[in-house]
Amino acid sequence: MKIRQFDWLLFRLVPWLGSRWLKFLGFSMRLECRGIEQVTTLSNQGKNIIFAFWHGRQLMLPITYQMHRKGRKMAVLISQHRDGEFISRTIKYFGLDSARGSTYRGAVRGLKRLVGLLNQGMDVGITPDGPRGPKYKAQPGAVELAKLSGMPIVPATFGAVKKKLSPVGII
Repeated sequence: MKIRQFDWLLFRLVPWLGSRWLKFLGFSMRLECRGIEQVTTLSNQGKNIIFAFWHGRQLMLPITYQMHRKGRKMAVLISQHRDGEFISRTIKYFGLDSARGSTYRGAVRGLKRLVGLLNQGMDVGITPDGPRGPKYKAQPGAVELAKLSGMPIVPATFGAVKKKLSPVGII
C-alpha cells in the first residue's frame, strides 16, 4: 500500500517538476528554429504533420512546438513502460497528448491511434529509433504511419551550444 501511495505521489510530482524545469530551460536559452518555413507551407496546404525526432534529441521539442504551432494539437507516440508514463504526464503540461505503444509493446494499437489522430486534424510526433535503439537507426514505424495516413514526415531535432564568455563579461 505504501508503495502505491509513493507511486501516486511520484506520478504527480515528477511530471510537474519536469515541466517546470523544461519551461525554465526554455526561458533561459535563446531558441532558434530552422526550417520552419517547410512546416508552414505544409500547414497552408491543409496537411497534418508527422514530426520524426531521434530519441536523444527531443528535449525542447514541446516548447518549440508550443511556440511555433499555436492553436494546433499534437500527440506523441510514447512507450507503455513506466518511464513513458512520466513523459506522457509531463507533456500534458505543454498541451500535448500521447498515444501509447512502441516497437515491442502495443505497436499496432499505437500506430492505429496515431493514424486516427492525424485524420482528426492533429500533428503527431514519433521517435523512429526508440528508446532501445539502435541509436539513430530508424525503425519502419514513421514511414508506415506516413503510408497509412498520407501525411508528410518532417524531421525535427534539438541541439544546444554553450555560448563562450568573453574575458570582459557576458556578450
